[in-house]
Amino acid sequence: MQVNMIVIATRGVPTVRLVPVNPPEQPRRDVLAWLRTHAVPHHARRGVEQIDAGIQQERNAWD
Repeated sequence: MQVNMIVIATRGVPTVRLVPVNPPEQPRRDVLAWLRTHAVPHHARRGVEQIDAGIQQERNAWD
């Protein structure tokens, strides 16, 4: 099993290495495989345009 780690550097010199304390025993589940068997209800589905418009609306609210 591959364990991901994060290295934090200061001016290009590695200073901190973050690794999971308890790496997961099982591989993470595949989200797309889960969605194939647990489809989003029809009333909750949105198209690309609707999602993009919602994101833009939220970004505009930041200002």
